Parts: sequence; structure tokens; C-alpha cells
Amino acid sequence: MKLAISPWIPLSAFAFFFFVYSSTGKETSEPDGRSRQGDDSWPAEVQNYFGEELQSLLPNRNEIRRTAMRSGDWQVVLCFDRPSPILDSLMQELIDAKPFDKELKLVHCDTISTDQLGLEHTILVANQWPDFDSFRLPQVGHHMASDQPTGAELSALPVVDISPGKLVFQEQQYASSRIERIGTQGPFLTLNYYPNPWSTIEDFRLMHLWYAPDSDCMAQQLDYYFGNNFVNTFWAQWAYQLETTDARYLGRYQDTSWTFDEPLVLKQEGEILAQNRYWKIEAASADLSDQAFNRAAAYLDALPSKIEQALPELSAPDEPIDVKLYASVERIGLQLGEMDTAIVDQAGMVHLVINEQTFGERSAAPIYALLNRHEPSANWGENEQWGRALSLSPEGQRLARYLPAAQNIGLLRPSEEVRADRAVPEERSAIFLSLEQLALFEGDVSGQSRGVVSSRRQIEDGFQKGMTFAHEGYRVYNGYGGSTVDPSLDSLSKLRVNSLAIVPYSFMRDPRDLGTIPVADFPGGENDAATLASAKAAHRRGWSVMLKPQIWLGGGSWPGDIIQDSEAGWQQFFDNYREWILHYAILADFHGIETFCLGTEMRHTTLQRPEDWKTLIAQARQLFGGTLTYAANWGEEAEQMSFWSEFDVIGVNAYYPLSDTDEPSDEELQSGVHRWLERIEAIAEAADRPFWLTEIGYRSVSGTWKNPHAEPRGRAADEKAQMRAFSALCTVLEERGSVSGMYIWKWPSHLSYMSRRGDTGFAPTGKSASEIIRAFYR
Repeated sequence: MKLAISPWIPLSAFAFFFFVYSSTGKETSEPDGRSRQGDDSWPAEVQNYFGEELQSLLPNRNEIRRTAMRSGDWQVVLCFDRPSPILDSLMQELIDAKPFDKELKLVHCDTISTDQLGLEHTILVANQWPDFDSFRLPQVGHHMASDQPTGAELSALPVVDISPGKLVFQEQQYASSRIERIGTQGPFLTLNYYPNPWSTIEDFRLMHLWYAPDSDCMAQQLDYYFGNNFVNTFWAQWAYQLETTDARYLGRYQDTSWTFDEPLVLKQEGEILAQNRYWKIEAASADLSDQAFNRAAAYLDALPSKIEQALPELSAPDEPIDVKLYASVERIGLQLGEMDTAIVDQAGMVHLVINEQTFGERSAAPIYALLNRHEPSANWGENEQWGRALSLSPEGQRLARYLPAAQNIGLLRPSEEVRADRAVPEERSAIFLSLEQLALFEGDVSGQSRGVVSSRRQIEDGFQKGMTFAHEGYRVYNGYGGSTVDPSLDSLSKLRVNSLAIVPYSFMRDPRDLGTIPVADFPGGENDAATLASAKAAHRRGWSVMLKPQIWLGGGSWPGDIIQDSEAGWQQFFDNYREWILHYAILADFHGIETFCLGTEMRHTTLQRPEDWKTLIAQARQLFGGTLTYAANWGEEAEQMSFWSEFDVIGVNAYYPLSDTDEPSDEELQSGVHRWLERIEAIAEAADRPFWLTEIGYRSVSGTWKNPHAEPRGRAADEKAQMRAFSALCTVLEERGSVSGMYIWKWPSHLSYMSRRGDTGFAPTGKSASEIIRAFYR
């Protein structure tokens, strides 16, 4: 790589986090086409510590884990070689947070017996085992009392042995050493949903093990690992995560057992790319492009002189600030356990995702890090410092366009509260927090605050040949931000689509929940960085994008159940919903997304509260300048909504039945499409608006035309039935010519999803229905 700017001192070529997906030293192929490359430091296979006969007595591992996640019978056991008030306090924060409404309790290992350890699911936070003779994992005495394994068999079992300052995991020993990424001591291990070695088959329990060599290290690691989001305690994405000085190991279980799959290994052998007195740039992944690097380097090089204009007293830091560059949000998510395009970590190191689509290299993060090293800024609070950094960055100057509308709508806290650095709820939108920080320096960015300017490419005239893109992976690399997205979209392109609906989810516990609605931010989830990565992948292909945030309801409910019993309840709900959905309105506008869907299938809210919706629509238009729609549920909601003319496009999730017979003719299926299509055409004519089928699909099950939205519930897989339903739909749509767009439900973010889900799902991937769609999307 050659550097394009002179002030940098070029050092050596690229360096080298590399991704290892195998322990055999051989190349293998995943179902989704990912390549796995070997690392001989790990055993090729790790056996389940239950024997085959004993394993047959246990329920399926996934069923046990789901039961454990729901269970309230969890205890936190602290087991360290010396007392730690800091760790006690941190564990009390965990207990007070009540993740998933669990009533946790804290005990110390010197006050609990072996039997008590096995009675409940246990979070063991430790640098040593409870004081029992010759203990190490696995403790097989309870499980194999009648059939003790031989010494040779024991040597093949997954081994964890811990003591202060030392960890043995999978026969590999790790001693205490500094982990530069976190600025603390290591190693650090989290082993999740593992069989509790003190439980019995008759009273089976699971265990989380969190190991660090001492209590201070544990406190620092857990603060980094969880932040304030203790939900991750029970939403564990990996069977284990091991941090060492030069690598991060991420491992999974096999689908039905506690046997470990091959680990994902992220290694660091960091060489410096370039350095001057302000910055030391390092590659955190080996696939950065020269163009992206030069663009990032030019931005960093120009920052000091730009900042000096606002802060003449600025001086160079004593040591250059470390800047690590990543080629994708997948890389930063796997390496840091945090998924964003720009991060400043606790040690003041800057992490930037730079590629042809991200905005990371023009972010406020390096400015914040530079100000953080600058002595006069020591009197600023955290929010004030971020506000100043944002006001000086291209990112912040573009974001400032949304300040007037956000303030007018009442989305921002008062400046005095922001300046005081009061604790921010973890559900708080990152966009609104940035706007609050910017507002502290509003005079410095007022020239940029002219309201929304829509510079995006408009939706092409003609039919929107759409597909809903489903985030079906929670392992970072197989969801919206992962490397499986491109192969999946390449496969989808064969269907000739020209538009993609992207659906980030949030969660409500029940239909009357009045808690805040959180924006997903955990790695592997539908966080903003991952969502945008998929949107930009669609834009690279010349497709338009519809951003379609949706709410997932607990307890078997759906958005159509959301309702409130009082005026105060309705107002609180709309306040919560407004903050959540308008976050995405700004996100969509900022990144040039063409269409924004303001809600999905919330029938009671739209039919009972039309004036609240009209207010929300007007507020959304202050923040988003593209095409605005709503996805109504088929039937009552779509046909009785009174304010369709407020939107640019009518949207209907059209899961109308086509026939109630087992073996209808093709003509009968087409007649079913004609019947419901006539009803939507009447709605569109009355509102004088075009209409889209914002969702439509048919499962590949027998009789799919009877109730297209329903679960299989024992119906046999039937690819031909799905094909016939799509054929009837496409024949009628072409004949009538009234629909302006269609988004089929759905296409997965990783193609291997299909091999695990079987043939009864909606996705047409690899099925004969895809040929019908392809012919229609010509």
C-alpha cells in the first residue's frame, strides 16, 4: 500500500488480524459458502462430556437452554481467592437490573455446599473453583457414577481448570498477561449455558462460568463485556468466548449437544501502517482497500489543523493516538464485541470501519480522542466533549440538519441535563444522544442546521420488484452486517429484484407494555451499523431500499395486539413509539434510503388513534424526505384506515386466503387473488394513492393458500403448493396492472439458514416458486 499524503511516515505493509474457522489446518466449506482456514493450536474435535448413552437420557440441548433462559432459578456465585467490594458491587448491579425479570441472588462459594451449587442454574464468577478436592471441569462423578470413564476417555473431554493467575482451557494453558485491547489483565473466559457440573440428571441445571485471574480484572472485563446491558448475561451468542493477549476465540455448540464446534479465531500480529506525531494507524483486518485507507488517512491528517482553528491552544499529544482500521462492521463486531463504524474504547484507542460505503472515516471519534488527550478539555464533561467533537466533524455537521426538527418535536433532553452528564437510559437512541450533544454547540453548527435536504436518488418509476431481507443470523457474521450478506444478495439478484426491504426489530414484553422501546444495539443483532451495511449492499447493486422497523411482541402476541386502556396509556405509548421510530427516520434520511415504513400491522393504534398517527406522520416528514408508507395488516386494518392519503404510498401486508379447499384449480386460486385485490384497489382509488404489497408470501406447505400467514402446525412440506400460490398471484397482478410494487416475505441473510429450517418456510430460496417470481420480475 502506498500512502497518498506526505506528512505520514510509511512503515510496513498490512497487518494482520486474520480469521480462522477451523482447527484442522485444512480448507473446508460451509453451507453458505464461507471458507474456513485452519489453526493447529486447537484440537480437531472436542467431545461432549456426557457419554452417548447418558446423553440419550437428556432433553435436546436447545430445549434445555430455552428452559434455562426462561427459568427464574438462577444464582450468582462469587469464588475468588480474596474478597472484592468492587466485584460485589458490580454483581449487585447485575442483580438489581433483573435481566429478563430474573430474581437473582448473590452467594459466595465459601458459604455454599456442593448440593446447593447443583440445585439452581448458576453464574459462577471466579478465579478458582469452590473449595472441593481436585476439582476441574468436567466433574463427571454425578453423571457417570455407574459407568466411570477410563483415563483415556477422560483425556478427550473438554477441560477447564482455573486458579488465580492461570487458566487451562481445551488443554491449552493461559497465564496472566496484558490484553492491550481492553487495557487490563487476561485471560478472560465466558463459558455459557454449559451443564452445571454439580447437578444431576434427575434435577438438571446449566451454568455460566466467567473467569478472570483476579477480581479487578474481572470487574474491568465485565464492564467492557456487558457495559450496562446485563440482558447479554442470558442472551449469549457463543458457547464460549476467550480473550488472550494475541487472539480472541469464539466457539459454538453443535446443534443438539454440548459438543463444541470449530472455533472462530481472531488473531492480532499488528504492524503499523503509518505514523506521525498525532496518529499511529494500524490495520485490524487485512482486506482494506488502498482507496479507503488513503481517504481515512487524508481525513486524519487534516484534523489537527482544523481543530486548531477552533481551539488555538491545541497541542500534539505526548504519544500518537492509536487508530485501528477495519474493512467491515463484521470485522469490528467480531474483534471488539461491539458493532459500530466508529468507536473510542476505554483506553482512548480509536477503531474505524472504512470501506466504500461507511461513514466511519469521517466520524467524530478521532476528534474526541484527540480532545481527550488535550489538557484544557479536562474540564469538559463527557457529553460536552463529544458535542465539540461532533461540531468539528463532517458526521456532526450533516447530523446537525436534524437539530431544528428534533428540538421542535421534543425528542431531545434540555441542554443543562445533557451538560450535567446524567446517566442515560441504555435504550436511549444513539442518534438523539448525538443531537443532544451537538445542541451544546449549536451556534457552531447553525449554518448546517437548515432542516432536511433530500439529496438521495429517488425511486425509479415502475414496479418495485421487492424482497424482504430477513436478519436470520445472530453470530455477527451471518446477520445484516456479516459477510454472508453478499453471497445471499448475489443469489437473490437472479430473481431480478430491484428493491430490498430491511427490517430491524425491537421488542415489547406484552401489548400493554409502557416501557421504552429500545433500538437494537447488541453485536449480531439488527443494530444500526449492521442494518446500514445491508442497505448499502443493496445500493451497490443499484437497488432501492425500504427501511421497515418492526416490533416483536412477547408471549405469542403480535403488533396487532398493541392497545392501551386509558388516554394516559395511549400518550405514553406514542411517546415511546415516536422516539423509537423517528430514530430510524433520521437514520434512513441520513444514509439516503429511499423509502421509510412508519409502522407495521398495529391495527388497534391505527383504527383507534388516527389523530396521533397524523401527528406522527407530520413529524416524520420533518426528518425524512423520501417516500413514506405504512404496512397495514390485511383485512380490517387495511380496509378501515381513515388516513391513507397522509402517506405517499399505501402499503398492505397481503396474507389474504385464496381458497378454503384442499385441491383448488388454478382458476380458483386466481379468483381468490382477484377478490382481495379488488378491495385494495378501492382503498387506493379513494385515497388517490398508489399501493404496494409491503409483505406477501406463501409457505411451502400443503394448503398454503388457505391461511398464508399461519405456522405449519403439522402440515407437510409442499413446494408445489407454494409455487401454485405464487403463480396465481403473479398471473393476476400482471393481468390487472394496479399494484405498483411487491415485497415478498422473505429471503435470509445467510443461505445456510435454509438447510437448517427445512422446506416449510416462506423463503422461496432454492424452490420452484423462485422461478415464478423470476419470470414475473422480468
